[in-house]
Amino acid sequence: LHNTWYFVRVQYLQTMPSHWNVGNNFYFTKAGFVIPIISGSISFLSSFFVLSIIWKSGRLSSGYHLIMAFMSMSDIMASFAVSMTTLPMPRDVIYPFEGPSYGTTRTCTAQGLVYAIGTALSLSMNVFLAVYFLLRVRFRVTEISFKRRIFPIMFLVILVLMVVYLPFYGLQVYNPSPYRSYCTVSDYPYGCNEDPEVECIRFGHTHNSYFDSFKVVVLISLPVFFLTMVVSLGLIILTYYQNLRSLIEAPRQHRQVVDEALVEMTTQEDENTMFAESSSRSSADEEVLARNEGGSQRFQELQRFYQQESHFKNFISVLTLQALLYIGAFLVTWLPALLNFIGDLGEVPWLQALKLIFQPLHGFFNMLVFVYCKLSHIRRLYPGSTYRAGFKVLWCAPDIIPEIMKSRMSRVAVTQHHASSSTPHQQHTTSTHDFLEDHIEDPIDELNESAS
Repeated sequence: LHNTWYFVRVQYLQTMPSHWNVGNNFYFTKAGFVIPIISGSISFLSSFFVLSIIWKSGRLSSGYHLIMAFMSMSDIMASFAVSMTTLPMPRDVIYPFEGPSYGTTRTCTAQGLVYAIGTALSLSMNVFLAVYFLLRVRFRVTEISFKRRIFPIMFLVILVLMVVYLPFYGLQVYNPSPYRSYCTVSDYPYGCNEDPEVECIRFGHTHNSYFDSFKVVVLISLPVFFLTMVVSLGLIILTYYQNLRSLIEAPRQHRQVVDEALVEMTTQEDENTMFAESSSRSSADEEVLARNEGGSQRFQELQRFYQQESHFKNFISVLTLQALLYIGAFLVTWLPALLNFIGDLGEVPWLQALKLIFQPLHGFFNMLVFVYCKLSHIRRLYPGSTYRAGFKVLWCAPDIIPEIMKSRMSRVAVTQHHASSSTPHQQHTTSTHDFLEDHIEDPIDELNESAS
């Protein structure tokens, strides 16, 4: 077998296409060996950091943290496989990689399988994260409803991916490829299934039917994933501007109500002073005093509502920024890889370099967004604190940091509830107490119960 591989290597190198030589193929260069090691290692450590923070916080039951935990685990798998680069490839690999190879066909298959499962899971979790933000922000889906309806689908997707990919281990699917610095799904030598003059060593014509079905699934899934991300991004931005416009228009509608409340409150204070100076009070006077006290309480509720309205404006900006950063990180990570599939762009050296740089860094970008949102939340809770102090809190005691999604979502519920009232007067006189108490775990649950 070794002699056969050596003969094929010599013959293949002699007839190798011109665009696969060292000068035109970035994957064969020394940089093509070093860059995946650096980017993959950074992403591996970043995803492990996010996973450790979530684990230490003790909030794996929440939808946001559970999706991020699965995403981090999948990024760890994919990043680890990429960071190994050419090392698990067979010693007698026929391609002229600058990086050394010390493995066998089994280690190459293991690397390809781990990378394929990790990448597929990471793509799926990104879609679920975008759907999570979309459902919670625009459609006001509660945390309980999300976990009850979406989590079974998420676990079913994970099970299907395992069932689809694990049988590939025995089908000689994962092999070295001239378009990767690591083992991936490919025939070996590359293109032997299309060229009758080249004899396939692994993954030959006998497996074409299964592989063709797999390619159809991939070609359908990738556009669906990207379309879901783009549509979610657009709807989240649209929701943000709709809520921002309502906040701008709301003071005009509410100013008259506030002025009336101020006039009524001033009149009530004058009546209370007059009654206090009198020596005797009738039952009618007592009723007037009680009514005046109720008016004062209503004015306090109005003041409280305006404070919550201000907090809501801050929340919607933070939540939109968080969603945009996660979806933006996904698009930046996978856009170079997507371009490599379009026509002859996969043979452009600088696009190959961008793919090796950005695609393995998905875990790193997610870590930046995750940590930035947590630190920003800490600084809002403790004004004047530095990012350095916030990072210490995040690492040493993440369990004391309230989860952003639950602690902020109440402001959306309150504002949307009052905006849906029939009249401006009802919007402000309706007590906000039921929606603003700190003991409510998910205020959207309370909102839906009240609406029903």
